Amino acid sequence: ALNSLSARGIDSELMSELQQMGPSAISKIKALEAMSDTELDRYVSLWSVKHAQARAQAVSELEGLRVETEASISQLRIDAEQELEDYCVIWEQKLKQVDIDANTELEQLRVDFQKKVGIIKTDTEKETQEMVDAVAEAGFGTVRIPVSFLSKIDDSCGYKIDREWLDRIAEVVDYCYNRELFVIINIHGDGYHTIKGGWLLCDGSDQSYIKEKYAAVWRQIALRFADYDEHLIFESMNEVFDGIYHTPVAEYYENINDYNRIFIDTVRSTGGNNTHRWLMAAGWNTDINYTCDGYGFRFPEDKLCTCGEGRLILSVHCYDPWDYCGEEEKTIFLWGEKGQEIIELELADQRYMADWGDEEHIRAQFAKLKKDYIDRGIPVVIGEFGCIDRAVCAPHIPDRINENRAYYDGFVAGTAAQNGIVPVYWEIGRAHV
Repeated sequence: ALNSLSARGIDSELMSELQQMGPSAISKIKALEAMSDTELDRYVSLWSVKHAQARAQAVSELEGLRVETEASISQLRIDAEQELEDYCVIWEQKLKQVDIDANTELEQLRVDFQKKVGIIKTDTEKETQEMVDAVAEAGFGTVRIPVSFLSKIDDSCGYKIDREWLDRIAEVVDYCYNRELFVIINIHGDGYHTIKGGWLLCDGSDQSYIKEKYAAVWRQIALRFADYDEHLIFESMNEVFDGIYHTPVAEYYENINDYNRIFIDTVRSTGGNNTHRWLMAAGWNTDINYTCDGYGFRFPEDKLCTCGEGRLILSVHCYDPWDYCGEEEKTIFLWGEKGQEIIELELADQRYMADWGDEEHIRAQFAKLKKDYIDRGIPVVIGEFGCIDRAVCAPHIPDRINENRAYYDGFVAGTAAQNGIVPVYWEIGRAHV
């Protein structure tokens, strides 16, 4: 935060004062960050007046002048501090209102979407188009389509993808194009250890076979969509890892790095708009920490892109804290400041509160993505975020639980946007208790 203020030209002595204040300066720093350049300049000007008068006091040699100066300083200090306090209060209120508005809008989008879609079926063109229409009308601009190939690939025939399956994928993509939406398609469930027929396994024993098949599948996908414009984005894979929740294994991570390289080079070589299409690359389990913190991820090169710049996007997911977002075996249905409010109103007990992954954690995760990628000119998309509808966990306060869920979603989306990151919402469903 201080680095951000320094970059905006804050007086070095004011920066020093904020540093010396330590944790007590956090609220003031947040207020300063939220100010426009004009308001910040006014603030610095007021502070400079106060500081200049304080120095004048120290150098006054005449007693009479010293007394007079002290009186002036005292009044200036009172006036300046009052105006500074007014600025802080106003901007803290504005920041809170922004959060409230964002949460309210996100919840309304969810309600509108659920009303329009109802129980979604995908067995007819009309109903599927209606689903996409509902997404567009609810205000969303991007649809991420999770595509699994699995048994639709014929290993005995050069890894040929079933034509009807490719046509069906194109059909759904076209529904999105009809509404001028951006579309992300990927190889989704093929990397799961928990699905029968999963083959894109970084810990698989025959990596030559896996990589050959992977290249063949992406070559067919890319050729099928070579004429589609920039609204279509390809994503290399989804949550690929060895299926065990532990620190990444270096050997397996190297295979994931290879998959990304094969994906990019294969797509680029197919011609058409694929030579400059935006492509998304993912790390171990599409996890933020394992992508940023030196566990072995190498962001790939894009040497074959024909547009004169790299057109690669980092893909990550955010389900922190998982025991609130997705774990159904626990009855954790409160999160963050909104959850604490519910507890303070004596509507729920502290044991239902997520004990990690709060607002500061989310801020830190996204700040890390900004530092490692956004600030280096590499776009970042959070391809999945969201949390289970946990209203059933507390049937006496379902509206409060839904408010908390909307608060979480709004906070994640808003904080991502503040860091230049694009969030894509993933509807997880309902908890079963």
